[in-house]
Amino acid sequence: MTDGSTLGPRTHTATLVAAVMATVGSLPVFLLSSQVVLMRADLDLTSAEQGIIVSTFFTTAALGTTVVSYVIRAAHLVAVPAIGVLASAAVCGLFAATTGFVLCLSFMAMAGVVHGALQMVGNMLLVSKVRTEGLGLAFGLKQSAGPAALLVGALAVPVVSTAIGWRGTFLVAAAGSALVAAGLRRALARMSSTIVADRPAVPVPSGAADPGETRRRAGSARQTVFAVGSGCASGAVNALAAFLPAWAFLSGYSVAAAALLTAVVTAGSLLMRIGLGVAADRGLVRPARTTAVAMVIGCVGLLLLARGDGTSVMVGAVLAVMVGWGWTGLALVASVRNRTELGGRTSRGVQTGAFVGGAVGPAGFGLLAGYGYPLAWWAAAGVMLASGLTVLFAERLPR
Repeated sequence: MTDGSTLGPRTHTATLVAAVMATVGSLPVFLLSSQVVLMRADLDLTSAEQGIIVSTFFTTAALGTTVVSYVIRAAHLVAVPAIGVLASAAVCGLFAATTGFVLCLSFMAMAGVVHGALQMVGNMLLVSKVRTEGLGLAFGLKQSAGPAALLVGALAVPVVSTAIGWRGTFLVAAAGSALVAAGLRRALARMSSTIVADRPAVPVPSGAADPGETRRRAGSARQTVFAVGSGCASGAVNALAAFLPAWAFLSGYSVAAAALLTAVVTAGSLLMRIGLGVAADRGLVRPARTTAVAMVIGCVGLLLLARGDGTSVMVGAVLAVMVGWGWTGLALVASVRNRTELGGRTSRGVQTGAFVGGAVGPAGFGLLAGYGYPLAWWAAAGVMLASGLTVLFAERLPR
C-alpha cells in the first residue's frame, strides 16, 4: 500500500499533463513580465500599461475558466490539452511580431482565454484521476506552473534574450510549446481521459427533507469566503510576479542580476508548492490555515520590498515569492476537500477568484506605481494581510 503522496502510473500521467498544460498556458504573461525591462525600451510601455496588459490576461482567463466549468460535464478530452497548448504556442509567436501596447493587449487577451480553459481542464483531470489523499502533491505540481513559467522567462533573459532579443525568446517559446503539444497528445492517448466534472449526488426520496442541504449551504458560504480571500491574495502575488524584475532593476540590480534573483526565488516557490502539497497529503499541515500563514509571511516580504535597497529587496523577494506565492496548490486542495461531492467543479470558485484577483491586482499596482513603487508595495502588503485574515475566518465557518 502506498501513502497518499505517491502517484500511480495513471495519476502520474494526469498530474504531468495538468502541470505541463498550466505551465505552457502561463508562458505568455510570465515571459512578458521577466523581459519587461527590454520590452519597455522597444515598445515604450509604461508601468500602468504593463499592469493593464497583465491584468487583461487574468481577466480573460476567468472567462475561459467559467465557460469550461459550465460546458464540460463528462467528455473525452484527449484533443483539448494539445489544442490549447498549440493555441498558446501561436500566441507566443504573435508576441514576437508585436509593435506596441494595443497589439500586446490583444494577444494577451487571447492567451488568457486559453490559459483559463487549460487550468480548469487540468483541475477536472486531477480530481477525476487522483485519489483525494494524493491531491496535495498533484495540485502542488500543477500549481507550480506559474513559478515554472516565470523561471523559464527569468532564465531566458541572460541566456537567450541578451543574445537574440526578447522577440527571439518568444519565438523559441512558440516552437517549444508546439513540440510539447505533440507529446501531450501521445501521453493522453495512452490513458482513459474521461473528465468527470460532477459526481453523482445521493438521491433524496420525494417529499423527504434533504439532510445534507444545510451542510451544503454552510459549505457554500465557506467556499465563497475562502475564494474571496484567496482571490485577493492572488491579486497581490500576481502583481509581485509582474513587477519584481522591474523593481529589482530600479533598486540597483543589473538586468541579468534582476532576472537571476527572480529565477532563484521563483524556483524556491515552485519547491515550496510541491513540499506543502506532500505535507498536506501526509496530514502534516492543515491546507487552509497554512495558506493563511503563508499569506501573512508574504505580507512581511512585500513590506521589505518597499524599502528599495538591495538587501531588503533580496530578503523581501525570498519571503514574498518563495512563501507568499507558495500557497496556491494548498488553496485548491482545501477547496476540493471541502466539497468533494462536486468533483472538479468545486475548484471553479477558487480558480476564478484567483483570475479575478490577477485581473485587478497588476492593473491597480501599475497605477499606484505611477505615484511611487513603495506605495504600490505597501498596498499589496495590506491586501495580502487582509487576505490571510479572511482565509482564517473562512476556516472557522461550518463545513
